[in-house]
Amino acid sequence: DYGIFLGESRRMHPAICGFISESIYEGRLSAHPSCERQAVDIAPTAVHVTKPNGISFINVEHDGNTQRSDEEAARVRAVYDELIGRPFTDRDGVVRPLGLNDFLFVAPYNAQVRALQETLPKGARIGSVDKFQGQQAPVCVLSLCSSFGEYGSRGLGFILNRNRMNVAISRAQCLAVVVADGRIAG
Repeated sequence: DYGIFLGESRRMHPAICGFISESIYEGRLSAHPSCERQAVDIAPTAVHVTKPNGISFINVEHDGNTQRSDEEAARVRAVYDELIGRPFTDRDGVVRPLGLNDFLFVAPYNAQVRALQETLPKGARIGSVDKFQGQQAPVCVLSLCSSFGEYGSRGLGFILNRNRMNVAISRAQCLAVVVADGRIAG
């Protein structure tokens, strides 16, 4: 379930929905107007995530990692620490602080899932792309974990597969954060 009803997403912010629509659905998906209200009140001192909604990319260069990146796990934790407790406005205009259950943490490999479990608070929703199919949260953090030239056991095509990326990013209602070694997409 992608929250799609007659070509309209009733869950994704327009900035996320627009990316998904253009990348996957040939422009046939639009966001419900109420979803534009969704925003995280970013702290003025924020270092990692500096916009209130949409898709943010955080570059973490590392070497020698195939299925697990402790460097990325640490950055994911820093993103979480920066956002937890920040005011979140939902699509109905209700403002409340972001709690642990408002986050999904996604990785392509079980080794990175374990690294995130070791790094994030107990009770965090952490899993592979397949685990969260049909689920959403205000914030989704995706850790791709492979270093440039080290594309895991299944290769770069698995990590950057457009359908898997679609499922991962479209889990976010308000803010999708992709943590990766930016050299893998170049």
